This record gives sequence, C-alpha cells and structure tokens, in this order.
Amino acid sequence: MQVPEPNFSPNLIMEELEAAIVQAPIKRLLKATHVIASLRERKKYLELFRPFLNQNSIPGKHFADLGNSLRTTACTENVESREWEKIDLNKSVYNSILHAHLENAAELLSEKEIKLLRCSGLLLTYLQTIHFTTDYLNKDIYYKTKDTDHNLHRAFNQLILLEKMEAVQPLPHDWK
Repeated sequence: MQVPEPNFSPNLIMEELEAAIVQAPIKRLLKATHVIASLRERKKYLELFRPFLNQNSIPGKHFADLGNSLRTTACTENVESREWEKIDLNKSVYNSILHAHLENAAELLSEKEIKLLRCSGLLLTYLQTIHFTTDYLNKDIYYKTKDTDHNLHRAFNQLILLEKMEAVQPLPHDWK
C-alpha cells in the first residue's frame, strides 16, 4: 500500500486530522486529547496563512523555508527529544534567522506578507504538530516510528516549541 504524503493544504489538513480523530483507536485518542484540543484552539493560524499556503510563488516558498528553518534550527532540542523541560527556543538564533531572511525578502514581498512572514515559524510548527498527531491517530502510517507513542511524543515536542514561539513572536493583533 502506498502511503500518501502529509497534506499541506490549509483546506485539507484539519479535515485529515478530524477524520483521523473519528477513526482512531480509543486508547490513542485519549492519549492525544491535550494535543488535539491545543491544535483546535489554534485553527486561526490556517486562516491567517491560507492565501500563502497553496502558492508555489515567492511568498509561499518564503513561508515554508523560513518557517521550517526557525522550527528546526532555533529549537534547543531536536524533534525526537522527550525531555520536555529542555525544549526551548534559542531566541538569538531565532532572531538572527528571522532578520536575515526578512532583509533578503523585503524587496520581493508586500508589507502584509512581510508582517506575516515573521510568524512563519508559528505556522510551520503548528502544521508539523498536526502531521505528527494525525499520523499517530492513523496508527503511524507515514512517519517511521520506534515505539507506539513515538509520533505522539513528536507532537508534544512540537506543541511545546509552538508555545515557546508564541511567547516570542505572537500573532499581530490586526492579523485579518
């Protein structure tokens, strides 16, 4: 059976999570309740970035590239870490990456795109949390795992990182 890659379409990503919730084994569903609730509370991220997520254009590429760079490079622990208390955001690395990217993108993007680009780490970390949670609920069909709760632990890891990012780079108040 060929396993489909995770979907990055804002129109489908939450639908895939909700479908996984409906069919998930109860034990996995109960273990993932906190992550699911946290993801649902942050659904606004998908609305905010919807115009840019389906683009292969310059803004779409900038959001994905910068967001993943911030998610993976500025985190003090890698995605496999289960040492929850050690997961943090290296603010110096985060700000350096963000500022360098913004300088290079300034001529290519609109004022609104640049404002939202500052929050791309939030978006990509949010999306990755959804992917790990959806795969966990689907009994680990996409991401290779080492144990039963591996994807759930990855989701917890990314959720902690997301909370750390929100403290440093909250969404703009006038995000709509």
